[in-house]
Amino acid sequence: MGAWSDGLFDNDTALDAAYLVEERLGVLPNYDEEPDPEAEESTQAEAAARIDAAMPGLDWSDLDAYQSVILAGYLMRAGAKLPDDVRQRALDSVDEAAAEEDYFYPAAQEAVRAALGRYKDGSPWPFDQKGLFEVMAEKIESGESGLVNVPPRRPVGG
Repeated sequence: MGAWSDGLFDNDTALDAAYLVEERLGVLPNYDEEPDPEAEESTQAEAAARIDAAMPGLDWSDLDAYQSVILAGYLMRAGAKLPDDVRQRALDSVDEAAAEEDYFYPAAQEAVRAALGRYKDGSPWPFDQKGLFEVMAEKIESGESGLVNVPPRRPVGG
């Protein structure tokens, strides 16, 4: 499908990478359960604690540059601990990921660099992002027609 906005997690490749991170951490959501909006705050802290407990001993060396950036973004978005080696690898990988990934837009690159420089463990980082359904609803409300995809930064395959 591509991308629906220029945020870090607003494209299919990023969501695939986030799924890989969740799978490896053992924190995949249970999509069969109805979410409880009143439990959201405690769920955030519990999720960060589960991530923190799962991180020691995991080997992330097989991740490509973009996946390394998404791993760090995922941890920051969750408010989990960001190990120094994960932070540094993500910071070192931003330029390479930008060269390889068509949907890693400049806005997301700058957001990641800023977050990596200022993130404090335990405080979820509010990456600006729009969910696909939010983008679709905005198009419907505005009466705008057409697809919700935003174009890649360069022609696909180019």
